[in-house]
Amino acid sequence: ALSAGGENVLIIKVDAIFAYEGFVFDLEDRLGDAYRGKIMVSTSHSHSAWAQFTGHAALKVGGGELRDTVFRGFLDGMEAAARAAIAAQRPARIGVLADTNFDPTHQITRDRRGENDDLPGGATKDDAFFMIRVDGSDDTPIAVVPIYGVHGTLNDEENMFASNDATGAVERLLEE
Repeated sequence: ALSAGGENVLIIKVDAIFAYEGFVFDLEDRLGDAYRGKIMVSTSHSHSAWAQFTGHAALKVGGGELRDTVFRGFLDGMEAAARAAIAAQRPARIGVLADTNFDPTHQITRDRRGENDDLPGGATKDDAFFMIRVDGSDDTPIAVVPIYGVHGTLNDEENMFASNDATGAVERLLEE
């Protein structure tokens, strides 16, 4: 949670294959007007994460039928994290890094689908890396948000366990 000049913004990251706008709308209702239109939900895009949380018809193809228990579980977790972040706010500094050529030799990302190369943008990959870092005014790190394109799927269809895949591994390394 960040505040400046009387404005608030909240960044919530969940381990899910995609984001669902229903999370944003319901979280806005729970948190109130101060956060309406100011919540960003991002995901790990893990293919091994929990699903069945979306009411979006087209996304049900990959995520299955909506189960209210799963949706509410995600939403309750996001609300708890949001309220904890809001309560923990303190004076801080924010920095942003941009590297538009961070993977020139394709060690992190790659074109995993050559058959789409004839489509607009199909023959390209995401070479950009961005990082948002928030430190307290006492120089204690508060948050690090890496932003980069990667299809970080480690497990295959044989895996029956929930996982946050490669994205989770990167997050664990950053925490260390």
